[in-house]
Amino acid sequence: MSQTIKERIEVAFFEVTKDAHIGDKISQWFPHTVEGRSEFAKVMLHYVGLPEVAKHVQPHRAINHIPGDSKMDMWLNPWMIDYSRQCKYGESSKYPDMCTLKVHFLSILTTGFEASREPLDVRFLGEQGPMPIVDGIEIFSVKLVDGFTKSLCVQAIFALLHKLDCLDITFQELAEDDSMAMCLATLKYLKGNFKRHEREEEYLYDALALTQRTGEKQQASPMELVSVFSEAIRLKKTIGAKSTRDLLNLCVQDYNKGRLSDTCQGQKLKQETVKIIYNVVRCPLVFKETLMTMYSDYRHFNAGCELCFELDIQSSFRIKVVQCNTCLSLSALTLDNLAGDFYMHGTDLAKNDKGRWPEILVSQLQPNVS
Repeated sequence: MSQTIKERIEVAFFEVTKDAHIGDKISQWFPHTVEGRSEFAKVMLHYVGLPEVAKHVQPHRAINHIPGDSKMDMWLNPWMIDYSRQCKYGESSKYPDMCTLKVHFLSILTTGFEASREPLDVRFLGEQGPMPIVDGIEIFSVKLVDGFTKSLCVQAIFALLHKLDCLDITFQELAEDDSMAMCLATLKYLKGNFKRHEREEEYLYDALALTQRTGEKQQASPMELVSVFSEAIRLKKTIGAKSTRDLLNLCVQDYNKGRLSDTCQGQKLKQETVKIIYNVVRCPLVFKETLMTMYSDYRHFNAGCELCFELDIQSSFRIKVVQCNTCLSLSALTLDNLAGDFYMHGTDLAKNDKGRWPEILVSQLQPNVS
């Protein structure tokens, strides 16, 4: 018995995400250039415009202008919403965790996008960019405060369907697959809310608070906390030269001020959590990238991870991550380690404390000798 289109899309999804994030794959297929994004928008417009799909589309009307004030229950098209890493956390660049995304992807592929369950929370850029405009909105310009996982799942279905169509899905098959046609019809309009803020960092704080506001959400992982406050610190730097610790404390104060009501008391950040954020924000990039990868595949992972390191003689960096069969077991992802006072080589930070980075690494490091 031959596979249905949905089954082939499911297989393709898990195949392409074995070694890469689906967001990175979409960006590879449709680069973030005028040509790449225009092609992706045309792919979506093509599929939702097919007669077999269009007959199932609900008669909604998508927003055709950037709202000047907060707006609730508006409709957006998937070609309006950004699919880059910068969509939610700006320059801090984080895609949704793959372990969560896989669950949502199968749900949306099976039942379609259920707009009534939970709308997206969006924000709009103040200035127009170089991308083409479709029905009054620049393509892929709308950023997200909440709903990045669902939005990326919707866009992934279009991207995979397009790639599969290049291989072995015919228009006749799509015309005869009513289930797939009805699924695509639900993807044309995504319900969204827009709460206007004067300061950019307020959107980041809303994104963090939303993780604890609804029953469907998981509590923010340490890497989501780091992404939010790394970007908030970057935005705060415009007010003058201050240390990372001072800027972080200012950001945390701003965030906690917005959680003063009785219903939001549980959303305030505690000092031990702030310590974790501070430690990871100032960690070496290789450490943060490792944490980001592990949390993407194993959310709230609290065991150890296997890392491989060797001395890099030909560069100015003393240590690099390598792929080999002999691994160094490093319990780097435990909250106990993240909350520890990291010693930063070449600085006075935590110099007299029980630092775990890089001593925990260097003490076990055995360079490869050929």
